[in-house]
Amino acid sequence: NVGFNLLNKSIFKYFPFPWTVSTVHVIVGLVYCIGMYVIGLRDASFGRVITKKEFGAILGPASMHAIGHVAANLSFAAVAISLTHTVKTLEPAFNVVLSQLILGQSTPLPAVLSLIPIMVGVGLASAGELSFNWMGFSTAMFSNLTFG
Repeated sequence: NVGFNLLNKSIFKYFPFPWTVSTVHVIVGLVYCIGMYVIGLRDASFGRVITKKEFGAILGPASMHAIGHVAANLSFAAVAISLTHTVKTLEPAFNVVLSQLILGQSTPLPAVLSLIPIMVGVGLASAGELSFNWMGFSTAMFSNLTFG
């Protein structure tokens, strides 16, 4: 992951089109997975042909993962990698909120309270970051939302 992020940041210096780079990532990953599946390496996934019901069940989360990947790359292109990763440490907080809103599942109070130092730390780190800009911050936050 670290190597991938550093390579992307280097690419963005010479090819400043994160939408294009992210789209290529997603398409290459999709083609790879389809290729592996078609040539019979199903053991790497379900070990059999998946049903339409299973495909429908994984389509939503897979789509959100792809969107989150694009959003993270947009953030990497806009700010320092360290800021993107710092902001993305808020994913557990997004998970807690989304679990309550979408699934109706409450998180125990001690777990919620343990997120406060993380949120405060992200706020302090973001406020003091020299490369801070709203594009990088907001796309990292959107990535948190999609991965939550």
